[in-house]
Amino acid sequence: MFIFSEESRWKNIAIIAAFFVFGILLVEPFLPGLFILIAIVCSRCIAKEQLAGKIFFDKENLVEFSSDYYFAFYRMLLSGSYIIVAFRHSNQFTLDIAFFLVWFVGYVIYWYTTFFIPSNGEFSPVLRNHAIIGALFSSIFLLAMFSWIITNFNEFSWFSGILTNPLEAIFKFGKAH
Repeated sequence: MFIFSEESRWKNIAIIAAFFVFGILLVEPFLPGLFILIAIVCSRCIAKEQLAGKIFFDKENLVEFSSDYYFAFYRMLLSGSYIIVAFRHSNQFTLDIAFFLVWFVGYVIYWYTTFFIPSNGEFSPVLRNHAIIGALFSSIFLLAMFSWIITNFNEFSWFSGILTNPLEAIFKFGKAH
């Protein structure tokens, strides 16, 4: 479900990016994990996966792009947000963080290819420059995530607090009653 028309690629990703930034900055400090839960639940209506191979025509550049850029960008930010929230609370590298890290790398690559590379693969000089800049920023984003995890982790664990803390609270509540 595009907020703007699917041809307005930059506006659509700006709205999704603002949603995640405000969620991480405003919701997560008060209730850790709540925004991630909201983003997962909303993913079915905000960024529903389109039919495979659906494309649109970009009138400005006279090329076709994949409509999956919206879905891929949402999933990329969702997996990156999960990693940030789960890791920053305990600095433990866990199985769920490893899963979302692989998911994050995959969706960064998928978003890059659907957003910057036309469906026919032919670049104009402007699109080529956008693709190069996009590749640079995507690579920096991936390297920053990996370096942040490598330089800040303290130990390994099975599961992060974002999964174990709610389960512990449920078990404590069940024992109290």
